Amino acid sequence: SALVQLRSPDGKAVSVASADSDLPGVVVKHSTGSGALATVRITIPEALAAQPGRCTVRVRLSEPGGEVAIPVSWSGAKK
Repeated sequence: SALVQLRSPDGKAVSVASADSDLPGVVVKHSTGSGALATVRITIPEALAAQPGRCTVRVRLSEPGGEVAIPVSWSGAKK
């Protein structure tokens, strides 16, 4: 898992409308409500993490608006 924090460059409130991955199976959860920062947790399930991979997580913001693309990659589970 990785935790990503999003902040507005002008210090205004940030609110996530939705967040998802372009790779099925990757779990994306986000904070609710509006505040100085928003958090997005990205979890790669063990079955996917066994092999190297990559995806893009798209976070759509309701405040201040717009979209953020987060590139995610992993090298495969160490044995």
